[in-house]
Amino acid sequence: MKKIVKKLDVLTTILITVYIIGNIETILLYSYKSSIDTPNSIWLKYESALRAIFGRSNGINIFYKFNSLSWWFVEKHKNVIFLIIITILIIFSLIIRIKQKKVNKILVGYYIICCFLMIFIAFWASPKFADYYF
Repeated sequence: MKKIVKKLDVLTTILITVYIIGNIETILLYSYKSSIDTPNSIWLKYESALRAIFGRSNGINIFYKFNSLSWWFVEKHKNVIFLIIITILIIFSLIIRIKQKKVNKILVGYYIICCFLMIFIAFWASPKFADYYF
């Protein structure tokens, strides 16, 4: 049973990491309102930093790779689907830990923070990302 919990935790952490990295541009675009209102938005600074670090051509390529990855998550509500899957894995892990009476408060805090971040991505940042491009 201990190995199952460890595997669940590893799988959950990997999925959360993929989810957040895949949505990095979705998160950054949330700070962008319009080119007139926020010329110094985090999203525009991210784009210019990629150009400065990797050169114009490579920086734009990297920018669009993250953009297409974010689009993959946004399309057909995959962000919500991933949120549900990861939340179910977290619940199973916590139920098993509670039954074993080995609840780690730091891990519970980590899961709560990740859930809030994933809810933000799925329900606030993703719709704004889609609205910006349409």
